[in-house]
Amino acid sequence: MIFAAGMRHSFFALLVFFWALFAVYSYAFLDVNLTLSSWNIYQSVQQSLFQLGYFQRNISAGIYVMFLIILFGLYIFALRLVLANKLSEKAIWKISSLVSGILVFAYPAFSHDIFNYMFYGRIITLYQGNPYTLRALDFPDDLWVRFMRWTHGVAPYGVVLLALTVVPSFFGFGKFIPTLLFFKLLMFGGYILCLYSLRRILRVVAPSFVNVGLVLFGLNPLVLVEGIVNGHNDLVFMGFALLGLAFLLEKRMLWAWVFLMLSIGTKYATAAFVLPFFLIQRLHLAWSNMWWMLLGLMMLAVVIASMGIYNRGSTGGEFLPWYLLWPICIAVLRPQEKMVWWMVVSFSLGGLLYYVPYILTGVYTDEVKIWRMFFVYMPAIFVLVSLFVLRWKHEK
Repeated sequence: MIFAAGMRHSFFALLVFFWALFAVYSYAFLDVNLTLSSWNIYQSVQQSLFQLGYFQRNISAGIYVMFLIILFGLYIFALRLVLANKLSEKAIWKISSLVSGILVFAYPAFSHDIFNYMFYGRIITLYQGNPYTLRALDFPDDLWVRFMRWTHGVAPYGVVLLALTVVPSFFGFGKFIPTLLFFKLLMFGGYILCLYSLRRILRVVAPSFVNVGLVLFGLNPLVLVEGIVNGHNDLVFMGFALLGLAFLLEKRMLWAWVFLMLSIGTKYATAAFVLPFFLIQRLHLAWSNMWWMLLGLMMLAVVIASMGIYNRGSTGGEFLPWYLLWPICIAVLRPQEKMVWWMVVSFSLGGLLYYVPYILTGVYTDEVKIWRMFFVYMPAIFVLVSLFVLRWKHEK
């Protein structure tokens, strides 16, 4: 018992340590037009990280891959601990909150989308404008435009997201660092809302596997990187949708539809849930059928978004790894299925390997795009082939 407790404490320490190191590593990709502090010690460290991220790309890519190996190794070890009943729900909440809290202070290394959210709020609070009609390029004298990427388009999201951007923008008082931190806290809130909602759903549909589902989602490196480090809004709108689903399963229909509407009003992808919610309410579908329907619709939403239809063509029809958060949020609701574990782990790994070609080259050529998609699908294909071979040998 003492040994088991010591092992858990060592695991917690390692998990926190390596995620904290990853948070430091994220600053290797700080935009060259952005200065966070003039403090001499910080500048010295930041210059070393700049060299790593922009001029020692081979070493940086190697470090990134090592992080993935370690973090996914710890993730799988956490799954083994929880399957052996050596990880309590309280411990899961504690470590998930601590790790995600640390990552609030990470730099959004692999995406600039959070800067767009910040600017939408800035248009409303500072310029008293409408982000649906005004673009960042309409404010050429604003210093924030220097480190944004998608400056030529209007806001592609729902009115609920724009309302949510007002709060961190207002309390940021127009200053970049506090505004960024408040927006990161908003995404942290979405992460906690997802965990809370998943717990409520799992207590209804898989009460013996609640902790497995919480670990499968809460300590997932893709969830933590895309949801907290990069600060995408996907956990916010999926949190609303999952809470709506929890209310639906608890037969509290009004609240179920309220939170589904909030989700759709944040990011339109969960409009796909309207039909399942209606069918579930009217036909009382079995959970297995409901799960397959929701998962299939979220996978279809990923395909549509990757075609550039959902987001008004802002990516020119390109798959982006944070889209995987949508089906993952549904997949983890069947934590008793081993195939679900393998698919969640493999696609999560592929989603983060997506960044390796860019870290190596720093460009977005057609060749890099091909390699990115190869890395996305490679782990899942490997897992599927391996499981097929093992099953064939067993039957033979």
